[in-house]
Amino acid sequence: MNNRLNVPLYASLLSMALLTACASGDPTTGSKQTSQGQGTGQGQTTASEGNNRASGGEEGTDENAVIPYEASVLVDGLNVPWELVSVPDGRMFITERPGTVRVIESGELDSEPLIEFTAPFNEEGEGGLLGLAADPDFDDNGYLYAYHSYLEGDDIANRVLRLKVSGGKATIDKELLGDIPGGMNHNGGRIKIGPDHLLYITTGERY
Repeated sequence: MNNRLNVPLYASLLSMALLTACASGDPTTGSKQTSQGQGTGQGQTTASEGNNRASGGEEGTDENAVIPYEASVLVDGLNVPWELVSVPDGRMFITERPGTVRVIESGELDSEPLIEFTAPFNEEGEGGLLGLAADPDFDDNGYLYAYHSYLEGDDIANRVLRLKVSGGKATIDKELLGDIPGGMNHNGGRIKIGPDHLLYITTGERY
């Protein structure tokens, strides 16, 4: 092919591009006008309309919608409750961040804690006694798994313990994992048993 035949075509396209750019004016100004709602008036949105859409305001909200649940107080008097788990015999165990596991039985909060953690336990900042999970075979082995903060020298760390429940009390049976990096906040702490019966632990971004 003779490349010289393509030169007029390239020149024509370049001319059209230049003319189009000149006719459109300052693209920055055009963008500002559009965003400020000036021009044809199509697609304009007021600040109040935008806020309603963003926050789920009047538009699309049924104020008369009925929530099919009724909230009620089961127990009160808890000290910074963080996690709640139930076991097959009907009891519920609740962690209190300052370091105790409480028991709800037959709808009543037991006056005595299941266990109360002591040093090197640490409850500074957002740390303390956090996650709790019941073993799938709790009825047979009485195992609970707890995640809490503790002091390692001058540093805050976290660990996962296995607790053994017997006779209405729990004791520390074994440390499963320690030296999980921690701090005054962002310690993670949520733990769950998966459908594979493995224990999953969240650690926070300090890990």
